[in-house]
Amino acid sequence: HAVSKGCSQNVSILLQSAKNTNDLVNVQNHEGLSALMFAVKERGLNIIQDLVDHGADVNIKDVNGNTA
Repeated sequence: HAVSKGCSQNVSILLQSAKNTNDLVNVQNHEGLSALMFAVKERGLNIIQDLVDHGADVNIKDVNGNTA
């Protein structure tokens, strides 16, 4: 939710407080969309950088085979 709303400060706080950020940043919804995909869609450059810095997988595919 914080990613899709562009709340970069909230995303940063969540990532810093998470024990295992790899599990958090690579979770996908029912359409296969990850937090990184939402951030790219919203052009949230700060959020994109935070997610990648915390291990977001840029090669995760959604149900249509698309990546971020």
